[in-house]
Amino acid sequence: MRHFCNVTWKTVLSSWRLWSEDQIRRQGNRGICLFLVLLMGLIQFATPALLNAKEPYLEFVQGLRERQYFDSAMLYLDSLKSRENVPDEIKQIIPFEKAVTLLRSSQFSQNPDAQAELLDQAQAYLEQFIKKSPKHELVASANT
Repeated sequence: MRHFCNVTWKTVLSSWRLWSEDQIRRQGNRGICLFLVLLMGLIQFATPALLNAKEPYLEFVQGLRERQYFDSAMLYLDSLKSRENVPDEIKQIIPFEKAVTLLRSSQFSQNPDAQAELLDQAQAYLEQFIKKSPKHELVASANT
């Protein structure tokens, strides 16, 4: 058992417990009620913000591309297609985002054959995007 100035930890803890019980008795239920009201208020205001939080789909893909995690970005975009909670406007531009990812990936490819294959895949995704969403605002970027 450790001693601190000839006082055991057990004595300190029991003194603290008696003091805190005495404080509760003095304040009665007022302190507990105040604590519960504050806790309920916090839960009431914090819960809607957490439930309505939206996943930053495009920002996440952009971050992966900036860090040159092109394979991870492609896997993430593939996973978005099959998820039910992804908004349709995000699902609509997945081929465009895949094309951009492949184009950026091709810039870092050292092998000319692999680079040509990446560019061909990107072209196919751009054509798919233009075909499915001809009136989308990103079509102009896809045509350049």
